[in-house]
Amino acid sequence: MVEIIAPKISGVELSNDDMLGAHQKIDGGSSVLYDAAAKDFLTDAFAHCMFIGMGPGIGPLLAKTGLAADPDDGCLVLATPHDAKAFVAALAPLRFRAREPLPGLDALAA
Repeated sequence: MVEIIAPKISGVELSNDDMLGAHQKIDGGSSVLYDAAAKDFLTDAFAHCMFIGMGPGIGPLLAKTGLAADPDDGCLVLATPHDAKAFVAALAPLRFRAREPLPGLDALAA
């Protein structure tokens, strides 16, 4: 299941001037269904190895989450329609497993 979460419930304007309607407003969706804030939403998605589709203006939010230096191949910037298609194709495994901690890594860090 995919839901679009945007700054406004009206959605976001696409590069071809079409509107993509949102299912929820970023700060209006029930916290039972979504995290209460974009920062938490992003850090939780990253920690749970979810694929993350990001707009080109994501830099300030990444900086606030501490993930600015950490984006990996599971974090894809969606700047063009081609990028969106590549993102959907990347979702097949459901999780970006390369982000998972390696077994025994905690013991090495101690």
